[in-house]
Amino acid sequence: LSVSSCQKIYRNSFLKSIGASFPEGIYFEDMPFFFYVYLKAERISIIRKHFYYRRKHNASITHVVDANYLDTVEAGCELMRRMIDNGFYEDYKFDLLAYKINGPRMALMDITEDAKEPLFNLIKDDYEKIKDTEYYEDYLDNLGPKKKKFFLDVLKYDNYYEFKKENPEY
Repeated sequence: LSVSSCQKIYRNSFLKSIGASFPEGIYFEDMPFFFYVYLKAERISIIRKHFYYRRKHNASITHVVDANYLDTVEAGCELMRRMIDNGFYEDYKFDLLAYKINGPRMALMDITEDAKEPLFNLIKDDYEKIKDTEYYEDYLDNLGPKKKKFFLDVLKYDNYYEFKKENPEY
């Protein structure tokens, strides 16, 4: 399922009853909103018909991987907070941790050169905070080899340029 909110219909009373809201001030705000609402719903319906056609253009947020993608780190942190606060973490741990690492990992591969170092620094700050939490071992135990290597390499190197020497794909 796409996380885009423009492809969904929600009951207003349902959204109000669960206190659903979009995180403000970041791009990719639909990601934490969608997963929170989806997991709080007692039922959903899927209509297998296209009602929405998205047109891509060169300036689209989903087409241009630039400094706006720095928000993938904060969106992942917000998603993690919501999953933990609402008791969904244990049930969805494997996929959640993979999603949390993969978003910034893929963004770092594709982001414009001028935004690579700032994105790396945000990712590193996030991972350093994770080291001090009860969830750190979950990352080590549940990430696949590529994601785990990325996670550990970000922690290992002091800056983007050291990281890049050992990980040229980024």
